[in-house]
Amino acid sequence: MLSKSFLAAAPPTVAVQIARNMVSAASISGSGSNLSVTAHAMEPLAGGVVIPALNHTNIAEPKLVASALQRVFERMGQRPRRVALALPDSVAKV
Repeated sequence: MLSKSFLAAAPPTVAVQIARNMVSAASISGSGSNLSVTAHAMEPLAGGVVIPALNHTNIAEPKLVASALQRVFERMGQRPRRVALALPDSVAKV
């Protein structure tokens, strides 16, 4: 029989935010209430690359966003396997 811990997915250690004007990320380590930020970085985006809208394509230039995200991870000195995407509060208030 497999244990629950074997079947449970490991939580992401990096959070990513894609905003209208930048891509940013932060990594954490530790557990429980003993968490600390171990690295963070951000990369600016030109206007029109990300367009926040409910009824329109949000990422107008996917290659530019992917490149910015890659530079953020390079600055952090990481290549995370699992990430959490931070969404703005307005996304959940539909």
